[in-house]
Amino acid sequence: MEELLRRQSEREQQIIEIEAAANRVAEILLLQQNYACGPRESCSQVDCNEIIDDALKVLEGSFVKRKIDLKKDLESPAPALFLDKDRLLQIFVILLKNSFEAIDKKFDVGLNDGGEKVVKLASRVENSELRISLSDSGIGLNTDELDKLFTFGHSGKGASGFGLYYCKQWIEKNKGRITMTSSGPGSGARVEICLPLNRKECDVSDQDNSDC
Repeated sequence: MEELLRRQSEREQQIIEIEAAANRVAEILLLQQNYACGPRESCSQVDCNEIIDDALKVLEGSFVKRKIDLKKDLESPAPALFLDKDRLLQIFVILLKNSFEAIDKKFDVGLNDGGEKVVKLASRVENSELRISLSDSGIGLNTDELDKLFTFGHSGKGASGFGLYYCKQWIEKNKGRITMTSSGPGSGARVEICLPLNRKECDVSDQDNSDC
């Protein structure tokens, strides 16, 4: 019995190490993609709900392994957004990964208090915008951390912090906004993305690769 438990513990540790390595590789590729000369963004009308579902499929194994309760309350039918669907998929993958990593951290430091592992996704139309919120029951943040959250080089995970920085830059480039709020350590966090519904074409600045 002890041998089985030891092997199980070793396998779990190997999974954690593999995930950490994969996350680092993904971060490096994201950096290369966005700082190297490459294809212009390909804007088209996209269904945000379909993009969210695709992001959840990418991370399905991570949610199942952690036994996270996923709750969705999405505007249906989803209004069309005009932007690059692959970039939007990256945004949702980054934010969902941050949520389950925040839940991991809460349990690692013993702040779970037997609580549930929950991630909630919701969306609604308001003032010609689609507002998408992602809430988690993770470690939460204090005010000082919130102030630095979208700054390149700031990360609570020992990484570069490029993921959230990239999210903010891309969303603002597409005339949107992103904010994160938290009531403090142990209380989880909430991200809200607001994207305009009235864009019909990419701005010139969206597709400018003149420096390449």
